[in-house]
Amino acid sequence: MNKSRHKLPLAALVAGAALLLAGCSQPAAQPGGQENPKPIQASIGVGGGVNAPLTGWTQVNVNYNEDSRVTKIELKVDGTTIGTQNLTASSAGGVKAQSLSVSFSLNTAACDLNKIGSSTDTGCTPQKSTPLFKDGKHTITAVLTNALGQVTVNQDVTFNNSALNNKLWVLLSGTKASNGGSTYYGGGDVTVQVVPLVYNGTVQSVALALNVTNATVSPSAPITTAPYTFTIPYNAANKSVLNGSQDITKIQPTATLSDNSSLTTPVVYYDGNQSISNPNNYLLDFAAPSVTVPPTVNLCAALVSGTYYASSSNFKVYGSGGTVSDSGVDGSALVADIQNTLGATVLSNVTVPLSTGCAGAGSVAGLPEGGFYKVVVKAVKDKLGNQAPVGSVSPSSNFAIDNTKPTLSLGSGKSSSVYFKTSINSAPTGSDLNGNSVGPSLSGYASASDTPSGTPAVASGVNTSGYVWKVNGTTIPGFNSAQFPGLTDITAALGSAPQGYYTLSVQAQDNAGNLSDPLQLNVLYDNVAPNVIFTSPTSTALTGGTTFTATAQATDNVDLQQGRIFYSAGGVNFELYSSPKKPFGGTPQTSQSYSATVKAWSPSSGPISLYGVVTDQAGNAPASSTLTLTVTPANANQAGAATFSQSPTVIGSSTGATTLTVTHTPASSNPANLVAVHLYLQEGTSSNYKYLTDATLTSANTYSAVINVPNPATQVLAVLEYDNGLIKGYIYDGSNSSPSASF
Repeated sequence: MNKSRHKLPLAALVAGAALLLAGCSQPAAQPGGQENPKPIQASIGVGGGVNAPLTGWTQVNVNYNEDSRVTKIELKVDGTTIGTQNLTASSAGGVKAQSLSVSFSLNTAACDLNKIGSSTDTGCTPQKSTPLFKDGKHTITAVLTNALGQVTVNQDVTFNNSALNNKLWVLLSGTKASNGGSTYYGGGDVTVQVVPLVYNGTVQSVALALNVTNATVSPSAPITTAPYTFTIPYNAANKSVLNGSQDITKIQPTATLSDNSSLTTPVVYYDGNQSISNPNNYLLDFAAPSVTVPPTVNLCAALVSGTYYASSSNFKVYGSGGTVSDSGVDGSALVADIQNTLGATVLSNVTVPLSTGCAGAGSVAGLPEGGFYKVVVKAVKDKLGNQAPVGSVSPSSNFAIDNTKPTLSLGSGKSSSVYFKTSINSAPTGSDLNGNSVGPSLSGYASASDTPSGTPAVASGVNTSGYVWKVNGTTIPGFNSAQFPGLTDITAALGSAPQGYYTLSVQAQDNAGNLSDPLQLNVLYDNVAPNVIFTSPTSTALTGGTTFTATAQATDNVDLQQGRIFYSAGGVNFELYSSPKKPFGGTPQTSQSYSATVKAWSPSSGPISLYGVVTDQAGNAPASSTLTLTVTPANANQAGAATFSQSPTVIGSSTGATTLTVTHTPASSNPANLVAVHLYLQEGTSSNYKYLTDATLTSANTYSAVINVPNPATQVLAVLEYDNGLIKGYIYDGSNSSPSASF
């Protein structure tokens, strides 16, 4: 009969015994019929023989007889289960009936039953350093199970791990720094904890020696109970001899065991919880740098008229020059105090890095606002904090701390809405909505100030070339003057600068680097005039007195503002319709129709036309359109004449309210039927007149109206309307009661 042995996978082992057991053999399945199992006959064998001492990992074999049909094997050491193997029959026909053996790998040097490791892993760490099995006699037990029950077999063996696995762990902790590929401990006490791993006997005491002449360790006497923790003190003796040239192999622990033997090797060093592969790269450095010529201290802050200013958040300082050397970790820096001008310390033990300039300067936080201070150097220190005092070093220049941001505001009467209607370059000019000229700089348009604050109060003042501009939230690169940005500057921020609206924000900066709250400007760039054309009426031949719709269609490249429709007769334009002015900004309006329902009128002499005027938001030249009309009076009535009077007399001479009376005189033949009188006020010096009011009929052919005259130069246009569509206009300036007829 042939016999076979099969290796079982580690995953089949119980997880709690994975460190102690690795590998197994199990039988193959036997198809076909089944036989009743025979009683189990078993034995235990180990690698090297049961009489040889077992060290580290060893193989344990559990053998059982033919036809016993074993389904489970449990392995124990001294009664503790360390592994289980289930041998379940397959559905094809059960366990093969032949002589079988199952193998286990047992780690006799393990410290942690639950640790999963390779066949070379002891399962021991400084944190788990107690062996599961001391050296000496142990009993290995196998419990085999089949359908008839259980059978237990034992085998006595001897474990011997002292020579192979006894060791001393050394755990280091304290201030450390890296430099040039090495790690240095120093700048303060270094703590050393010794953790023995012993398989034969117990630890009576642990001692620690530092194999450096004149170096000291505390305590100097052995420690008799765990934890065995020692200190390499940061004292004068160690500062003089531990200068960065002694590695940690100079730290020599010794454990005295219960049989009075000594354990001194091997020693395994740990940096905290990290095992050190090359202890020669870990060095002790308790020595301060050597200062031949002390460095000087320099400030990194704004210089205004010989005085340094900074805020407490951006103040920086660095040391430079001097002659400093260090045989250890190096990385020298200065230790300084910050004092006020009276010599009182405000901040102590400030670290000042050594640098060749402000790029390597260090920030100093926590300085209160006010003036004035100075930096006074006291010592030089390395990366670990080992310090050497310096000789007399001149303090830094005086400086002040200014944490108060400046203020930026529009000048009196200035508007935050600004438009430019010419091509914009780096020095633009434009206007705001209040009619103020906007020049190339903020001077006169916005003002910045810096208020003294702190104790004693200081103000660094406004940095006149430190304004920060943003366009639509993006900072304009390289543009920080008080000058208004031009299209080229905006292009730098946005990548393009089409005509249109932009949101500009500007912040003033003081000489300490504080920024004001932003001042926001709504800016329009537009140098293209709008367009307008009449789209109705489509027929220009009209009958007097009838109504029609006048529509002007306007377009603009950016934003329309207002559309107006006038009748134009005799060189005078009197308003029929005026749209509300669109507010500056908001959603741009590039196309708009302006319409009015009007009567067809015809002057008593001369032609009449529709006149449309459109303006844009940038104040470009208004667009205009004229549509000439042919109006035929509805009947043969003729226009008469009019006389005027006012009380009190203010039109044309002074500002105020007056009652204007218009008396109509019918024509001598075929008298006209007067319908109404419409009054208009002149707009500035142009020929445009804006609708004011209708006069009220007070008696036959007499009309009157109360009007407010806004300025002495104002003229009044009175338009008399007749029932057949004829109109007659009179310009009245208050100089006489019979003004000249305009049309």
